[in-house]
Amino acid sequence: MNIARRPGIAVPAHGLFDLLDGSPAFLVLRFDRAKGGQKLRCEDFARILGEDDRYSASLERIGKEIRRLSRAWTFSCSLSVSS
Repeated sequence: MNIARRPGIAVPAHGLFDLLDGSPAFLVLRFDRAKGGQKLRCEDFARILGEDDRYSASLERIGKEIRRLSRAWTFSCSLSVSS
């Protein structure tokens, strides 16, 4: 989400939290509802990949599908991870 925000993409409020058992949880403010509560159209990569299980796809597979579906695959970026 923070990487998406850098070039100016609007992202919902989000954060990483520790649950009581110590496992991490990533929370995102709902973005699939309008102010009046109406549902907004939203697709996830499971649907794009034709998967029934939304958690079965790998980042590699998602990237390959984005490349296949994109008209012009000229996107490049460099990511740095700081500790």
